[in-house]
Amino acid sequence: MRILYHSHLYVIGGTQINQLVEQFDVSIDVEKKGECDEARIVGTGNNPKRAYTRIQEILFQSEDVERSILVRSIIKSKLLSNSGALIKRLQKDVMDVCGTNIIVNIAKDDKDDNKSSLTTLIVKSPRSSIDLASTHVEHALQKLESAILSVHLDSEIISILLEKGGSIINDLRDRFSATAEISVAKESNEVLVLSDDISVKGNIRLELEKFAEQNQAFALKIDASLFGLIFGSKNLRDALKSLGVAVQKDALSSTIRLRGSSDGVSTPVSLTRLVFL
Repeated sequence: MRILYHSHLYVIGGTQINQLVEQFDVSIDVEKKGECDEARIVGTGNNPKRAYTRIQEILFQSEDVERSILVRSIIKSKLLSNSGALIKRLQKDVMDVCGTNIIVNIAKDDKDDNKSSLTTLIVKSPRSSIDLASTHVEHALQKLESAILSVHLDSEIISILLEKGGSIINDLRDRFSATAEISVAKESNEVLVLSDDISVKGNIRLELEKFAEQNQAFALKIDASLFGLIFGSKNLRDALKSLGVAVQKDALSSTIRLRGSSDGVSTPVSLTRLVFL
């Protein structure tokens, strides 16, 4: 019996072809025909069909497939830092485990997206290895997740950190760039810190808590007709300055906003001075 089979048989290779010949007692001649390979399978009884079925199975398992894994943006930053050194090492480790070609990369549309809190990591491998490859990648990502410190802050503090193009949080990133990745999860009012160094994470937490303590806000409703008197008072400005408190007005809502240390904006003295000086 003779079967003509057209496919990309190069993925099977000569060694496997020889094994199929021996296993099914057939002859298999492979000839390239344009973009495909043509296999002539010759043997007795059902042997050619059995060999054909096995070739189909091998090709199916050899087909490249992709699996998507969602990761937080801070992990994306870590994977891509230092010219992608970590993601390259991860890819090599997975290839060593699976013994075949594996691609691990950030989804193309997500590489330049710095606003989303989540990004997509793509694992590409032969179908036969995709489960093992994905599991290895997920374990590596879980290890990174376990190194993340989450510092929850008031929404107003988060907004201050992101003011002026994020200059304050960027300064923090620059000072700790060698030892930590820092990102802001605005939707959950968190600052995320990824580092293997516990002391570094502790220092960043202390800086964030100190910043939050020095930038507490308090809103005070007041008659808009008093704005001129209040903001024209040097005594008032000096008094608030001595408390380390900045003051802003919102004429539309007849509100005065105080910003400063928690002691400064909460003390009755500051409010008394604000109203009566």
